[in-house]
Amino acid sequence: MTAEQAEAYKAAVLHSLNGCSGLHYAGKGSSNHAVLTLISLCRSVGMTFEEFDAICARIAHPDSQLVHAAVRVAAWTGWSGDRIRRQTRDEFIREYGGPPIQTSPTSTYIDVMNKMKEKYGSN
Repeated sequence: MTAEQAEAYKAAVLHSLNGCSGLHYAGKGSSNHAVLTLISLCRSVGMTFEEFDAICARIAHPDSQLVHAAVRVAAWTGWSGDRIRRQTRDEFIREYGGPPIQTSPTSTYIDVMNKMKEKYGSN
């Protein structure tokens, strides 16, 4: 994958994640599978903590502990996973209501952005 294709894939994943909502985490001692999946997904495409933090803040359920920045920091620093299977990625996005990832191995960043503008408007 070229750098331009990697950037296109990252943009497509980011778009799909931004369409998600309702991510819940009850706090220490509860199941954190979804949060760890999100971290692994973000890291697998080279996102930074700041990008993860913004996504998490946007898609967290209002009753989730993830509305607190300190919880997001602890989750990010406490997990080192950076790989995820395509099936797990797609299940996560589907479960939280995000649009499917729209890209192909030969897509460029410009191709992906034009396709998103076509389909969803210029936002």
